[in-house]
Amino acid sequence: MSVVTQGTQLYVLANGVVREVECITAFSPGGNPADQIEDTCLSERSTRTYKKGLRTPAQASATLNADPANASHLMLSNLAESSDQDDLTFAIGWADGEDEPTVGAAGAPGAVDGLILPDTRTWYVFKGYVADFPFDFQANTVVQTTASIQRSGAGVWIPKAGAGS
Repeated sequence: MSVVTQGTQLYVLANGVVREVECITAFSPGGNPADQIEDTCLSERSTRTYKKGLRTPAQASATLNADPANASHLMLSNLAESSDQDDLTFAIGWADGEDEPTVGAAGAPGAVDGLILPDTRTWYVFKGYVADFPFDFQANTVVQTTASIQRSGAGVWIPKAGAGS
């Protein structure tokens, strides 16, 4: 059964604190396609052959109406400008639940990349860093931004308890 987007929330674990990035208007986690490794023999006359190579995580994007009074928007902007090299953990909570993630102690059972994720909601979790937070000023609208998040490694899709059974 499909899940509506209304109620979707984006969270980030930064500096040991989980915060919601409030009022996102769109989100795309980006892909993670496998590279192509050509292994065509010289005797082949018509078609190349390939093996699956390493995956290359793409950039995720989060669109929002930029609000200078919103602490979570300022946090994303500051993370984009930071020279910190540590990856952050991002989690998208699907609209099939409302519970929020919490910080998981190192090695805590059930923790995913430092987060405890309630099983009452579907999650998509990945690591990465905020690469850019560009403003977009257009006539007759609000100031927007599409924050770019460079993923590092694979994302993990975690269905809520009982899904698919």
